[in-house]
Amino acid sequence: MKDKVTYLSDVYGKSNEMNLQLQGNDINMIQAKSAMSNFIENLPIYRRSLCRRDFTKDPNLKDIAEHISDDNIRIFTDRIEKIEVDVRNRFQDLLNLDVPAWIMGP
Repeated sequence: MKDKVTYLSDVYGKSNEMNLQLQGNDINMIQAKSAMSNFIENLPIYRRSLCRRDFTKDPNLKDIAEHISDDNIRIFTDRIEKIEVDVRNRFQDLLNLDVPAWIMGP
């Protein structure tokens, strides 16, 4: 049970980091797209790390690595994949936002 709570703590921590980047009065659509894209692009990396039992970027999981079963690793990685699909669907309008190159680097 402790491994599930720890996993949730790490996943929600990553989600909260992205959420904080989206808050504030000075955020624009380009910054929002960048934050969301970075979050989504890192989910498969996170998933692959878990599959390899590489907890380098997950200090909480690293502390209890020997107690995490293979079944729970599968559950965690499946859930991360579902999160990625869900976020892509929910924010497809933002992710598909066409930003001309001249705006990004004049």
